[in-house]
Amino acid sequence: MTDNPKVRANYARHLAAQKRMQTGIAFDRERNDIADDGKHLRVGVNTALVDAAALVGLLISKGVITEEEYSEAIAIGMDVEVQRIERALSERYGTKVTLHEAGLFGSGTAGSGTGAT
Repeated sequence: MTDNPKVRANYARHLAAQKRMQTGIAFDRERNDIADDGKHLRVGVNTALVDAAALVGLLISKGVITEEEYSEAIAIGMDVEVQRIERALSERYGTKVTLHEAGLFGSGTAGSGTGAT
């Protein structure tokens, strides 16, 4: 991990948004009894992660981008994804949904421990 405080803050922001995204997906899956094939999902996710990490490593090593720029971009990207999921859930359930990190709730908590309000 880097000593750059901006990079550390961006990674923390990304992780917090990622947890909110997971909350939204879990909330929706719980309420819609969505079945999946975990093996295929895991293979797809792992493949995407490896591909993205390799590309980012290459871009940073060649000086095309910096780690600070990358960390800021992924934090912004995850925030956008959370907003997209909040809009979709709000439309589906007919009420404003605000996602929180799992275990953190606002007023009007929906579900049991999902972190969606």
